[in-house]
Amino acid sequence: MTNIVFSGNRFESSITANSNPWIGLGATSSANGFALLNNDFVQNGNFRMGGVFQYAAPALSGMSVAGNWFGGSYGLNMNTLVNPTVTGNTFAPKGYGILLGLSVGSSGGTVSNNTFNGAFVDSTGNGFGLWFYGNCNGVTVNGNTFTNWVNGVYQEAIYIGGNSTSATATNATISNNTFMTSKVGLSIDSNIVPHTGLSFSNNTLAGTVVTYIVNKNPTTILNAFGNTYNSVALEGTTTQAGVFAIADKVVDNVDVSTYGPVILKAG
Repeated sequence: MTNIVFSGNRFESSITANSNPWIGLGATSSANGFALLNNDFVQNGNFRMGGVFQYAAPALSGMSVAGNWFGGSYGLNMNTLVNPTVTGNTFAPKGYGILLGLSVGSSGGTVSNNTFNGAFVDSTGNGFGLWFYGNCNGVTVNGNTFTNWVNGVYQEAIYIGGNSTSATATNATISNNTFMTSKVGLSIDSNIVPHTGLSFSNNTLAGTVVTYIVNKNPTTILNAFGNTYNSVALEGTTTQAGVFAIADKVVDNVDVSTYGPVILKAG
């Protein structure tokens, strides 16, 4: 089936089963053009159902997710997408907001103008806002707000990794996002796949973000130009004390020899 649209629905349950989805896309079905528009996936008490789960389905092209509210265990768990668009949603999960992966060999897709709120994550939840799990080459993450990622196991607003053999973010762009109270703003796992061309630029990170960036991947050089940290733009006029204060909240190969470098300023 193609061009399926779910619009204006409310999904609510008191079931406590762990991570069962409200909408599941089967392993043998194609759902190109799938659209999820202006729906509410409501958490109720301690239940842990999820939003939409893709069961290793064939590559799903042209998926559109807009204007939804996601509670429950997770919002989206998708791993074989082609050029998806996820915009204008609120993710307020108990576990993680989005697990994202593209079909192998594809690239692109946009995650923009969403709110990722970790305030409802419980002690057993992963605690990721946006999770780059598989191939995320060429993805654009722009204009989102990440806040309250201080609960759960990992407590990271954006996490790249989790699948050591195929989690890639080559030429992915993370820009113009706002990071508020969180344990970690951007975390890159130690998998050996290089994320060539990955950029983290023109973002705003509040002083309530405990660690701005962690790069555990020794094969990845992260360009992190033009960001504002605790209201301080790291430019030529930044004082030495200001530079040190920002660098103290970045963990890279300066701190751990087996990690990868983070370049905070060009030149």
